[in-house]
Amino acid sequence: MSTEITLTASTAPLPPSSIGSEEWQSVVNIRIERTTRQLAHAKMLLDGSVVLDARLDNLLALCARAIGRPAHEWSALDLGGGVHASVPESYSAIQQNLAKAGLLVSLWLEPWLLRSDSEQPPELHDDLIVDYTGAPGRQRYLYFLGSINDDGLLDRLFRLHLICRIDLAIEDVSPRQYYFIPLVVPGVALHWFDEAHPSGGSTYRAWGRIRAQMARRAQRILRSQP
Repeated sequence: MSTEITLTASTAPLPPSSIGSEEWQSVVNIRIERTTRQLAHAKMLLDGSVVLDARLDNLLALCARAIGRPAHEWSALDLGGGVHASVPESYSAIQQNLAKAGLLVSLWLEPWLLRSDSEQPPELHDDLIVDYTGAPGRQRYLYFLGSINDDGLLDRLFRLHLICRIDLAIEDVSPRQYYFIPLVVPGVALHWFDEAHPSGGSTYRAWGRIRAQMARRAQRILRSQP
């Protein structure tokens, strides 16, 4: 069984101008080929450069041990058998945070990836994946958007760096696409919403509603954390 996780973020300069083309995008691709857990292989790429090419167990070890660590520190982690990940420190914050998001999604999928049956993974709508460090204080998280009356809104928020896209391609399962708010959201000046689209005011108000929905969901989930 094969599973492919593709995360995409805009890397275009702000304020937005001629953005939205693929040349202004950063992409994380994680491909998992599994027959059994012992024979499962995982390969993770960040903008075409190999981050990890090893067993699924090594990828899951990276998922668990990278919590609370920036991506450029992953190379110091021994993932078993002398296997290490590699994310150069020179990579941008957007690239490093996108790589971290890829690991959090993989960790969320772990129970399903290790199953031997054909049960499908749950959907990711109006939900959080928490980068839970176990330490006191504020926890960072990915927030996956709920149902939205799109009308181009998702593309505008994507071009403003406010949301990222994830595509899940799972063998024998219909393709899935979600949008999520990343671990770190840049400050976006109000007038940039107008530069992204003539309906900048409505985009700004919609963004405010999404943030409020995220805050309510986060409050409920984080209260239940040990």
